[in-house]
Amino acid sequence: MHSFKAALFSPASLFTIGFILPFSLVFIGFSKEVPTPSAETIITIFIGIISFVSGILSINFLLPRFIKEQKNKNTGIKRPIFIAHEKLLFLSLVVIWLVCISMLWLEFAHLGALPLLSPDVETLRFQLQINGATHLLAIASGFIAFLFFVLFSYTNNNTYKKISLSIIVITILSLSLTANRVDFMYPGLLMLFFSMLNSGKIFTKKHVVIILAFVMIFVSINIYRSSQHNKNFQAEIASGIGEKYQTVQPAQNTQATQTAQPEQNMPTRIKNKIYVTIYPLYMTLTYSFEMLNKVVNNDLGGTTGGLYTFYAFHSLKPGHQESFGEFKNRALGINFYAELTSTYLSNFYVDFGNIGVLIASLIYGAILQALWLMLRNNKKYIIIYTVNAATLIFCFYAFYYVYFYAFFQIILAIYTTIFIKTEKNNEDKTYIQR
Repeated sequence: MHSFKAALFSPASLFTIGFILPFSLVFIGFSKEVPTPSAETIITIFIGIISFVSGILSINFLLPRFIKEQKNKNTGIKRPIFIAHEKLLFLSLVVIWLVCISMLWLEFAHLGALPLLSPDVETLRFQLQINGATHLLAIASGFIAFLFFVLFSYTNNNTYKKISLSIIVITILSLSLTANRVDFMYPGLLMLFFSMLNSGKIFTKKHVVIILAFVMIFVSINIYRSSQHNKNFQAEIASGIGEKYQTVQPAQNTQATQTAQPEQNMPTRIKNKIYVTIYPLYMTLTYSFEMLNKVVNNDLGGTTGGLYTFYAFHSLKPGHQESFGEFKNRALGINFYAELTSTYLSNFYVDFGNIGVLIASLIYGAILQALWLMLRNNKKYIIIYTVNAATLIFCFYAFYYVYFYAFFQIILAIYTTIFIKTEKNNEDKTYIQR
């Protein structure tokens, strides 16, 4: 892979796309709901950014043997890949998928509705799960679909290709019925990320079309859900857009002109109607920073002692365990039916304060950079890197590893990686086991 192209997939690039750029959007004043963060919040965010980058640099310094370019064209990331014991991997994935997709439809049956097709979609989508274990398996069906995409990409068996493609389509369609964007779009993101990383071709016409489709679907579902839940959705968008993106309408009659009405109470209009369409995407990218701002300004730092950094394992305890969303709603006095996310930093902050942000971001950056350098030397680690690096795109949103299914997916990624081999030379193709 060309070094410039490869750099676009590095943790530094993905962190810039998934955190630094969304953070910079906070300062353009596009929404009244996302004001400029306090100085304390900005300090916390900069500690996270500097620590993450320091983690990357520390790995580059401590593990120079991974950085050395290998001159042999048949070594490292340039080696062709094949799947050993392909039949065993295929059958085991089919069994796991059948269990997972069955759990998803069991949850639909238990709910008695398909959230996406229901009039109360915004409420029902949060009532879908029967219990943690069932939901873990149900949502994991999307990740299994991604693994079938990997198999589809590497196998020469046409039967496996057809079955894999059918499973992918069935899974994505089923997950779309949950009306949860991340549940059904995350597998697609993994497939896109893997495809570009595997081929070394970035922003081809096909990739651009897919990316634009992702954005359109992402925004459209949010608009659909919100409009179903709140009939005044569009009016609230118009009133929420920042003042410099609005214009004050002139008074319509003499009486109105003579009335000493404060400017802020005068009716407004949007300068550009496209702003109404952009607004939901902007809020998705930036409102988590405002929630982090609320967490910092309400002195919640260092109050939970590790609970929400390691909640993925704490959540396995018997009985109800207060989720991070429930904790924030209670601590901030928010009456909201779901979690308002607050970036990946907030978990570390509420547990350990800024020192937690510093240490955890340092470790996070170091681990991802180590995985990146391992991939640069051996392409067989492509699944493990894809799974962990793709989540950086969402670090503006939340800490992905707060959910146990994130670790469950890593286990499945490691399991699949065991079957992936790199050829030492062309003659080695003779021992490929189908």
